[in-house]
Amino acid sequence: MADFNLSDTWPNYETVWQNANAGGIGKPIPTTTTFDALLFSGFALSGGGVGGNPYGSTNPAMGSFSSATRGFQISSDAALGGAISFRTTNSGVGGFTSWQEIYHTGNTGIVLFDESITIGQREVSLGRSAGQNNQSSVSNTTEDVHWAFFNPNGEVGSIKTNGTATSFNTSSDNRLKAVIGKPTDADIDAKFNDIFDAFTLFDWKNGGNAQPVWGFLAHDVIDKGLDFGSEGEGPRSLNIGDKYEDAVLDQDGNEVEPAKFVSPAGVDQSKVVPYLVAKIEQLERRLKALEA
Repeated sequence: MADFNLSDTWPNYETVWQNANAGGIGKPIPTTTTFDALLFSGFALSGGGVGGNPYGSTNPAMGSFSSATRGFQISSDAALGGAISFRTTNSGVGGFTSWQEIYHTGNTGIVLFDESITIGQREVSLGRSAGQNNQSSVSNTTEDVHWAFFNPNGEVGSIKTNGTATSFNTSSDNRLKAVIGKPTDADIDAKFNDIFDAFTLFDWKNGGNAQPVWGFLAHDVIDKGLDFGSEGEGPRSLNIGDKYEDAVLDQDGNEVEPAKFVSPAGVDQSKVVPYLVAKIEQLERRLKALEA
């Protein structure tokens, strides 16, 4: 088969047509040739007996070489649910990698955000279907990790199940901490006062609350320096969802960084528990002193 001329520049249509007529594009590959020994740029249809095609000798393929050593090949088989495989080489026709199949909705039956996949012993849903909830399930009732969360410091949290219980864990290993000691009564009083100042009754603006909600105002929590609040993205003076920074574009108008939008601040109420424990202990001591 004639090789596609790598020196041809696009749109040299006449040369492309000549190559096509010579067997370079869209022509059957001779049966004496294999994909493993084929250097071509363009489209080709295998003839009978051609080896090296992962889907057999009568399926189409496409190849591209930027030099005599660097290139790739793609092959497909529509009869196999739209199966597509590719391989690359950096050392010529004798150095191709193994064929790698591309998985997609046509050949796996998985519809992203609608089905589940099994990873080892764990079944994980990729989204939600009508009448179904997102799931992560295991085949045992002993303690098992469903999700683990990492950053450059290592694992910083996890979600585990054990028997009929689920635990949501923040890393708290003794080996990660330098112990300082118990808080003083002055520390407890100051912290509890700040917490209660940020506490209020409220109604959600977008919800039909039958009764007032007991909770915290995130901005008040953050402004008092309490550690269970997290600031949202963007200025507080704007509404949630407003754009506060335009996208960054390159000289060709392509987006380099996306636009930024205001997101809400939040609180993690579980982090209030240690302060409540300290306050309860303080009140217990004071009560015992009065009773004595």
